[in-house]
Amino acid sequence: MKLRDRDRRRFKDKAAVLLRTVHAELRLKGEKMRAARLQELEEMGTKLQATALGLPLGQDRHNALREIERFRARITALHAFDEPMEG
Repeated sequence: MKLRDRDRRRFKDKAAVLLRTVHAELRLKGEKMRAARLQELEEMGTKLQATALGLPLGQDRHNALREIERFRARITALHAFDEPMEG
């Protein structure tokens, strides 16, 4: 009976280590995917701004540039959220 209890504990310990390892790998993969997605959004913002600058002067251009600036500000905020806290 004691052998079974010991074997159960070993199994639980090994399972816990495996789960922590898998969790860490998934978190790292998620962080890499998030960084790649933010990079895509930055590139999209750049393309949108270039397109908006090609619009004729007027309210539509002004509104488009203002919305693009808000979009880019949100991306910047997401980057700041991802950076580790200093101190």
